[in-house]
Amino acid sequence: MLSSLTPLAQAQYLEITTFLTTYLLHSQADRMLMGSSVEGRFPFLDYRVAEFAAGLPDQLKLRGLREKYVLRKAMGPLLSPQIAQRRKVPYRAPVAAALTGPGAPEYVRELLEPAAVSAAGLLVPEMVSRVRRKCTVAGEGAGETDQMALVGSLSMMLLHEHLVRRPRAAAALEPTKIVVGETARAVAQPGGESHLLEAV
Repeated sequence: MLSSLTPLAQAQYLEITTFLTTYLLHSQADRMLMGSSVEGRFPFLDYRVAEFAAGLPDQLKLRGLREKYVLRKAMGPLLSPQIAQRRKVPYRAPVAAALTGPGAPEYVRELLEPAAVSAAGLLVPEMVSRVRRKCTVAGEGAGETDQMALVGSLSMMLLHEHLVRRPRAAAALEPTKIVVGETARAVAQPGGESHLLEAV
């Protein structure tokens, strides 16, 4: 199927199937929104708009390095020139400010300290320090790769902290009740008593 598409259409197909649906819409949209009891609406992702856009010739999608060519032409009269002609800027969470700014949580500094990174043995401490320094100095001007490296480093250190160094999460896996028939039997906890509860 891919071989029958133009190079631009192939790139768009791969980005839609590997990045848009699985990451942008799944983790950054639906899960985050539904977790806050909010239903998101994305008009440009309406299936009729998507089908129409997919059927456009490449030269109307991309003109040189100017993206969204036909959309800019269609909406240009309704928008100010500053908006209609501005360079495309992807949505980004304020990663650098949140993790290296003055209000950054203390655990970020503790987990990314060279000694902690070295003890975990998962990452190169000098590289983590360098990317952290870059994000601190440049703030939101830090490159996307640097910000992703910072989040990846912190994520690995958090997993190591909670699953390896101090595996508190293991306690959550222990059952607190066992359902048998129409009753739920509480599992005896250290220093506690077992008793029968009505099943919900």
